[in-house]
Amino acid sequence: MTARHLLIVFASAVCAFSSIAGFYRVEKDSNGVWRVISPDGAPVVMRGVDYVNLRGQGCWRVKPPRFRYREHNETSYVNRAEWENETLGRLRDWGFNLLGVGSDRSLENRGMAHVRILTVGRSFMKGGDSDRWICPDMQRPGSSFPNVFHPEFATWCDRRAAEICAPERDSENLFGYFLDNELAWRGKGSRKDGLFQSVRALPETHSAKKHMQNWAKRRGIDLSGVSERDVEDFNQELAEAYFGTAVAAIRRHDPNHLVLGARFAGAGNPPDAAWVAAGRHCDVLSFNSYPHYDAQKDVFRNFRSPYSQSIDVAYGGRWRLAGGPPLMITEWSFPALDAGLPCTRGAGHRMKTQRERSEVSGKYVQALAKMPFVVGYCYFMWTDQPPEGVSDSFPENSNYGLVSATGKPYAELTAEFTRVQKAKGEMHE
Repeated sequence: MTARHLLIVFASAVCAFSSIAGFYRVEKDSNGVWRVISPDGAPVVMRGVDYVNLRGQGCWRVKPPRFRYREHNETSYVNRAEWENETLGRLRDWGFNLLGVGSDRSLENRGMAHVRILTVGRSFMKGGDSDRWICPDMQRPGSSFPNVFHPEFATWCDRRAAEICAPERDSENLFGYFLDNELAWRGKGSRKDGLFQSVRALPETHSAKKHMQNWAKRRGIDLSGVSERDVEDFNQELAEAYFGTAVAAIRRHDPNHLVLGARFAGAGNPPDAAWVAAGRHCDVLSFNSYPHYDAQKDVFRNFRSPYSQSIDVAYGGRWRLAGGPPLMITEWSFPALDAGLPCTRGAGHRMKTQRERSEVSGKYVQALAKMPFVVGYCYFMWTDQPPEGVSDSFPENSNYGLVSATGKPYAELTAEFTRVQKAKGEMHE
């Protein structure tokens, strides 16, 4: 192992134990198994659901926007408190203990852990100043990337941390912080040099382009003829600027809670440099994953191709590359085609029926339980998407919900979650 890799491993180990007793923390036992330790000192698996909120995911393709789940709730409950009590009871009954991103604040501090997402990168890009981004926000996941070399990026990170983290500093129910969701770590393309190429294509007056030109000058290279090593080194500098700056801001305002990474779009999507930098600075590495289930071989693959890696190989490879902090899968789902929704847009391997959807979801949870470096997950999501699609730029229309737009639980799915999530000894507890 090189000196550089030893430094990465050491730094990761320090970060992994940065949270203190009385708050959620992560630790690795003598057998190399990672666990979350709750504020009261007990091991716990974080089992969350994203977007547990009263209104559900709306359709913005109609005017005014329509929220079918909210419409149902307004006519089905005496008041908001009745919906809250039933929803929290359902989550507990089904074995969940964490409110994922996009969940209503009114549900917090009532027996469930919660998270915060700072969106340090995406929020920095708001407004019309194109110097604040490398890839513009196209109003869909995976399209945007902030200009981490902008002279005001560090100040912005500190401002976001002061606003969001400082008030949570003493919260026993906060699990931790996500930095962003599905930034464009490959730039506008799909290759590992995509972000490098996105910066190189910027105007000469752009501050990120100026940073690249100075970087090239220091190395004595011409930007028209860079090597793979040059691209890797620039990616490392960029990833370090993002994670180092953002995490330092969080630590200044809240040294007590876990930093949960940036919710990468898949295990195989971000370049190596992003994983290494995340591992150097974060306590937990988060990513969204929608694997393919190979029924013939009873194995989950990272992608649909029969030649794609199994998830234990794919996830394990990313974990080892990052230098040690445990993993958390922050979105996953297996929508079914029999729910009365088009189910034509959005990620995830489509199942034919609710029964298949339920069985495969249970198998996925059990597959994660066998990975000693995985400490939790968040299911995507509480309610189904609208049949017309969410918006023109984000036209997802699929059966992701634990409950339908009329609030009816998918009985087979919730029964399967109840079974696997309450199993004794499940996932390192």
